[in-house]
Amino acid sequence: MQIKVLGITLMDLGLRESLRQTDVFLKNGALNTIAYVSTQKLIHASENEEEKSWMEELDMIVCEDSDVLHAAGITSRSRIREVEKNEYLIELLRRIKHNRYTTYLFTDTKENLSLLEDDLHEIMSGLPIKGRASLEEYDYNSASIINAMNTVAPTVIISKFPYPQGMHLMHEYKMLLNAEIWITLPDHINALKRRTLIKRLEQKIYRRQFVKKINHFPKEDETI
Repeated sequence: MQIKVLGITLMDLGLRESLRQTDVFLKNGALNTIAYVSTQKLIHASENEEEKSWMEELDMIVCEDSDVLHAAGITSRSRIREVEKNEYLIELLRRIKHNRYTTYLFTDTKENLSLLEDDLHEIMSGLPIKGRASLEEYDYNSASIINAMNTVAPTVIISKFPYPQGMHLMHEYKMLLNAEIWITLPDHINALKRRTLIKRLEQKIYRRQFVKKINHFPKEDETI
């Protein structure tokens, strides 16, 4: 289903439809991009045309927080639970493990690469990770990173970058990589871990900003 929030048109699906679409992505022969979208990211994208275009290029989004659903007029309890429990990522990792889909991890730094792998294994152990790369270890050389990934030719690329770097890289690399799915994850990917106090306070601040911005945005443009 297409939703429109703060003038940004996105493709958002419930868990069952998301997984069905993921199966389509795995078979259609193109690299399909999926990213987590939060109130914070939507605020920034609504104020930057380039970021907005990157976000609208995504083949699918996963809501990072339920405020995004509320802004789009989606109030289903089951849908909100899917978002709050991060059920899509859990089911995606389960599919990757069960089907032995070759997986490649991609981050900005070596430290974050290690943290990403630890977080993923905490959610789902035994993932078939066949390659890893960080911008830092390749000295930010795009050609070298692309060659390294294509040598492995993974089915799934899982990345984690500060916003909007991840979406920028998706925009730049999408036509150059030999993979089926590229998903970029939020900073907080493990639903079983408690958010730090700073993160909770930060989320409250952005929630207030988001609600204020939604309330002042032209209502006729916020159709689904």
